[in-house]
Amino acid sequence: MISVYRVYRDKNDWAQLSGRVLAAGHIFNPNAPTSSCVGLVDTEEPSVEEVFYRWVHFTDDLSYTLGFIDISADPLEILFVVRNAMIAYPNALAPDLRMVTCCALPRISL
Repeated sequence: MISVYRVYRDKNDWAQLSGRVLAAGHIFNPNAPTSSCVGLVDTEEPSVEEVFYRWVHFTDDLSYTLGFIDISADPLEILFVVRNAMIAYPNALAPDLRMVTCCALPRISL
């Protein structure tokens, strides 16, 4: 289920969560290192996981829930959720979300 919205978690909140990072990217530029990652956070329901995107810079950080997936039903659902977030946002619901800013994404049918 796609459900994109910003979440406000500080470093301590992230440290208390269980889950895993699926993909990460880092850039080292004159404005300081910046990291981005996509991953899964465990929820109270055993088979449901939150898909998240997190952008971290020394001056700020942004975190988003991209959706929730049922791993036991269809593990490839995560591709649909992440692809939608890359293509459909930013918009009025998530104006700061810019997962990909430097290239065009191909249209892929899932």
